[in-house]
Amino acid sequence: MSPARAAPARRGGGGGGGGGAKNSVSISALKRTGLIELAQRLDEVLAHGFKHTHLTLPHTGGKVLSELYRIGRINNVRHAKGGILVDAELPEKLVGRYKKYCI
Repeated sequence: MSPARAAPARRGGGGGGGGGAKNSVSISALKRTGLIELAQRLDEVLAHGFKHTHLTLPHTGGKVLSELYRIGRINNVRHAKGGILVDAELPEKLVGRYKKYCI
């Protein structure tokens, strides 16, 4: 196999990812195909175990917002009169920690 060519991907068993074809996405960097599907599949896999959450933090809640950025995926932050409105994907096991801010 030359350095410019990769071995063809095996179907079915997968290589150490534990899931076979359902976790497989065919891509070609050369032809630029499958990259959108790969990004979508990664998004699905990484979202497992996360909960979509809406929170309202006090304007003095910068430390909490920083924690949310560190542990979760922030979709939107908006500063409003009543506080900082946060739309986030947080790990399910940590949502309870922020229960008092949940809308």
